[in-house]
Amino acid sequence: MSRFVSPRAAAVYGPTCAFFLLAALEIRQVGPETALWAAPAILLAAMMIAWAAESAQYYVAQGFALAILAWLQTLPEFAVEAVLAWKQQVPLLLANLTGALRLLTGLGWPMIYFTAALFHRLQYKKPLEQIDLEEEHCVEVVGLLVPLIYAFFIWWKASLNVWDAGVLILIYVVYLWILSHMPPQEHEDMEEMDRIPRAIVKSSPSIRNIAIIGLFAAGGGLIYFAAEPFLGSLLALSAMIGVPSFVFVQWVAPFVSEFPKR
Repeated sequence: MSRFVSPRAAAVYGPTCAFFLLAALEIRQVGPETALWAAPAILLAAMMIAWAAESAQYYVAQGFALAILAWLQTLPEFAVEAVLAWKQQVPLLLANLTGALRLLTGLGWPMIYFTAALFHRLQYKKPLEQIDLEEEHCVEVVGLLVPLIYAFFIWWKASLNVWDAGVLILIYVVYLWILSHMPPQEHEDMEEMDRIPRAIVKSSPSIRNIAIIGLFAAGGGLIYFAAEPFLGSLLALSAMIGVPSFVFVQWVAPFVSEFPKR
């Protein structure tokens, strides 16, 4: 299979444009019934972006592809953060952020081990003591430590400003640059992919490119139009059932926006 440029460019720049356009959104007053269409729209957008990213990452170096794939699959979560940040809803911003981190470290990471341990026991009839990482994964581990160290500096000075954002973005860019220069590894077997990404990868180059770009564009469009009504419906629903909006946004918004990745 030959490399192609357009889907890769769409993977990086297309959803990014939709993300920055979210800064123009406002949290309008909507009814709780809006969640009936806004929440499924966010779910569908996350799945469409995941399908497109999984198809596109088949044609680039694995480490770089996984980094871009992770960014794209968290785009719905970033969309909610963008709306809250633009409206300067700091309490709700922290609620959504801490809720997402709680899901990642409290549910996502343990599920990786328990899923691997379950299938290891079924296959080898003995418990799995640990998950061994490949040597090249040291780049990902060190790349995670650097922003964590800087996060302690942010905590120490008790503020977050545009200069901190610049430093964190620079760390991420350097991380991507290092990954892009690593030798490519073997990609997953096509038969292990989900049905839709597998069908896209196996199609002709023209159809494949159109499908990947179309999924990115459709997913980004859904996020742009559904992020603000989705957030507004959560606030209305929390008021209707008498649950503090901080608690509701902390637990429900990250779960819905990140559900397709779990």
